This record gives sequence, C-alpha cells and structure tokens, in this order.
Amino acid sequence: EELLRLFGYLEPVPVERIRAVTDGEIVHLDKRELKFIDSPGHARHHYCVWDASSRGFFSGDAFGLSYREFDNANGAFILPTTTPVQFDPQGWHRTLDRMLEHEPEQVYLTHFGRVRQIPALAANLRQGIDAYSEIARRHAGDGRARHANLVQVLTEDALRRLAVHGCKLPEARSRELLAMDIELNAVTDNPLLFIDDASGEITVLSGGNFHGEPLAIAMDYLAIALAEMGNISERRTMRLTDEASNAGVLPAFLTEKGGLNSGFMITQYTAAALATENKVLAHPASVDTIPTSANVEDHVSMGATAALKARQILDNVEHILAIELLAAAQGIDFRRRALGIDARLGAGTTPAYDLIRQHAPFIEEDTLLYPYIDAVHALVTSGELVRVVTDTVGDRPAVTR
Repeated sequence: EELLRLFGYLEPVPVERIRAVTDGEIVHLDKRELKFIDSPGHARHHYCVWDASSRGFFSGDAFGLSYREFDNANGAFILPTTTPVQFDPQGWHRTLDRMLEHEPEQVYLTHFGRVRQIPALAANLRQGIDAYSEIARRHAGDGRARHANLVQVLTEDALRRLAVHGCKLPEARSRELLAMDIELNAVTDNPLLFIDDASGEITVLSGGNFHGEPLAIAMDYLAIALAEMGNISERRTMRLTDEASNAGVLPAFLTEKGGLNSGFMITQYTAAALATENKVLAHPASVDTIPTSANVEDHVSMGATAALKARQILDNVEHILAIELLAAAQGIDFRRRALGIDARLGAGTTPAYDLIRQHAPFIEEDTLLYPYIDAVHALVTSGELVRVVTDTVGDRPAVTR
C-alpha cells in the first residue's frame, strides 16, 4: 500500500518510446539541448547529461552525493558513492575531467539536490576517490573481518573530512546520515566467480555480501529507539495533564474550566494511541524472511519493510513531540499566572516557547486542536524549533531571564 501511495502503479515503458543513446549524443527536449556523456567510475552503466542552457550536469551518482545537512559557510560537502563491483577510480577521474571541460556552474545530484562551486567540490571528490582506493587496498586481506573494518575506516574518514569542512553537527547525527551510504560503500565481492584452471569453466555463486541485512537491522534499531523516544514524550504529556502526577501544580487536563472543557485530555489520548501503534511497528522486520524464486533468494533482508516501518514511527513520534510541546506551552502559561514576576524560563526554553506561541495560542476553552498540532509538527520536522534554540544557546551554558 505504501509503495502504491508513493509511486502508483508501475507499468513497463513501451519499447517504441525507449531511446538508447551513445556517448556524446545530443537529444533535443523542447528548446533545450541535452548532451549525454558516458561517465564510468561510480558504475559502468552511468551517463551524465549536460544542459548547456543552465550550464549544469545531471550527474546521477557520478559526482558523488551530498547532504544538505552538511552545508555551511564553506559550501557543500561531497562524498563518493560506490557500487560493490564496478568502482573504477581511474575511470572516475577521467569522468570528472570530462565534466570539468564543460566548465559547469552547477551539478544536479540524484543524492541530493543542486551543488555549486564545482571545481572545489571536484577536487574534494577526487581526494575521496583516492582515499577509498587506498582504504580498499589496505584492507584487501582482512578476510571475514573486511566488511566491518571497511565500515569503521570509511566512517572515520568521512568524519575526519567533515571536521575539516567545518561541520558543526553532533557526531551522532553525522553518523546517522552517513550510515547507509557507508554500509553500501563497504560491501564487497558479489558475485563470487570460480574458474576451473583446466577447463576454463566459470562457476558463478552469489556471495550474499551485497545484502540489505545490515541496513535492515539499522532501520529496525532506529525504529526501536524512536519508539522509546515517543514513549518518554507521551509520559511527560501524561504528567502535564494529570494533576495527581504533577502534585496539583497544574490544573487537570491543563484547563481551568474542567467539566465543561476536556482541555488536553484527548491530545494525550492521541499521543498514547500513537505510542501504542509504535510498539507494534517496532517489531523488527529483519528477523523474518520468506524464501523466494524457487528458494534461490533463500534469505531476504526485509530491509524495505524495516525502512517503511521506521519512517511511520518517525512521523508518529514527531506528532507525539508536537503534542508534548503544545501541552508544555500551556503549562508554562499556567505557571506564569501562579508565579507572576518570579516565573523564569531557561535560555533555550524561551525561544522555543516564543516560537510555539507564534503558531498556537493559549487554549482557554475547547476548540479544534489539530490545526495547532499540525503547526507545531511542522516546526519539529522543518528543524525550525531546533534552530531557534541553538541560535540562542549555541555552546554557551544556559542562563535565565
């Protein structure tokens, strides 16, 4: 159902609509002239498309990948991405040479978005390609430990380069963003080819190394961690709304007119329902497998299911957090009424509260709350809430006003 929602019905493209292009061939699309350039290195099947009108390349993965979260005053951060069996460092350098001959002003990455400052990024990408080559040679004889060693070393290399780039993200967040790409870049040896010295006969066996299990386990682990975060947030909302749990510091259900008004009662129901749904979704998909293709695909990772479940849990938790933030802002207003001029907020709490109040008012009487939940949810998912807090607090110790 989720696949259908995202992509609709997938139908084969009629063969008469397929055009196979050759290196250097030009295709006219409306008034634009698109030039196709063979671009091996990341993989042998890649083409880049040069758009002279925008002076930009549509690069696929041939110009690496770049997360917007790593952007800073120094520009974008670029990272090579490789396939298990077709990584060709020298071919990739030649591809970059051909791209730079066009003096592009921008490159449109499949992963993710548009980047500028192309000569500088190309130089960084070349350094990354050479570093990957050296790492691969250094660990060629590691045997069974090779995959784990490559993941560790590639992660350390990326974190070191991010530090040089001036990245200020917490290391845990950087590792989270890089985890899937590092895992794919560390995969090796699929398929396995055995050549008989006497007859020359080649036997091809699937090594199972290009396998989604490590990613599936990571997605399951993420789902469990997110579900626990939702549990904690919902319990905080419960304490805010239950006067017995907060020692009567706040009125029941965060409303002064109980009986006629249910206040935040139903929002806590909603948070509890979402947290409960997460407990079901957090069951790991990677522990299950059903053999397919006449038992040829004898162990599948269930990685796609794990990722879809993790994404649903993430959305649920973001809504749970939005409910908690609304309840917390309501509670702050009641405490301010009780304490008067003695009421103080922390240096980080103040901008968070002010931002929430720009989008959601104090709730005097029952009203539709979902528009306010949606508004605060947008603040959570966009990163705006975190931004206003970090812009105020930064790395300084918290103070009050």
